[in-house]
Amino acid sequence: LNIFKTNDEGRSMRELLNDNIEKTEKFIKDTGACLRKLSRLEQLADDLNRHAEAINDVTIFSRENEVIGACRFIIAARAPTLHQN
Repeated sequence: LNIFKTNDEGRSMRELLNDNIEKTEKFIKDTGACLRKLSRLEQLADDLNRHAEAINDVTIFSRENEVIGACRFIIAARAPTLHQN
């Protein structure tokens, strides 16, 4: 029977399936690494947010007379053009 022959350079179905399994395993591994990194970044954002709320050493006044408390460190890290020595 020729049902298991493929048109992919004479490679057998077993070889193609093994390649697909390897690609899938790599994809799952990479996805897991991305999810772990995302989790760590979310935790970092939460930690920085808590810190910024606790230590507001800069006050920003908007044109609409809104007062915004901010942290000098966060401003310097996220908007270097606003940072002054």
